[in-house]
Amino acid sequence: MIKNKWIKAGATGLLSMSVLAACAEEEPVEEEVVEEEPVEEEAVEEEVVEEEPIEEDGADEVAEAVDFGNISEEELQTTYLDPLGWDAQEFEDFLNEEYDMGLADFGDFSELEGTVGPAADIEAVLE
Repeated sequence: MIKNKWIKAGATGLLSMSVLAACAEEEPVEEEVVEEEPVEEEAVEEEVVEEEPIEEDGADEVAEAVDFGNISEEELQTTYLDPLGWDAQEFEDFLNEEYDMGLADFGDFSELEGTVGPAADIEAVLE
């Protein structure tokens, strides 16, 4: 048994260095490259879903949201909406802001015309 600690340390260091050197000289192991064969996928039938046509302007949706009451939609469209460039919801909002009323609150179209006036008056009020 070796009694000198310096000799033990030297022997240990020498062995460690020789092991490291041996590992460094060792050639790297090449891994085998295995090419995988392409897997053919089974053809799956896709379900064809027919889409409903989308309307270009949402005028029908707006018309459903607005309660016209006794007011003719056609008269409203030609008298107010077309000249102002509004849809029914915008006109309803205007009535609520200016008169605190909705379209359904008017008994007929002549009552609406008498309260609101012509489209030119509305444009003047907004300016």
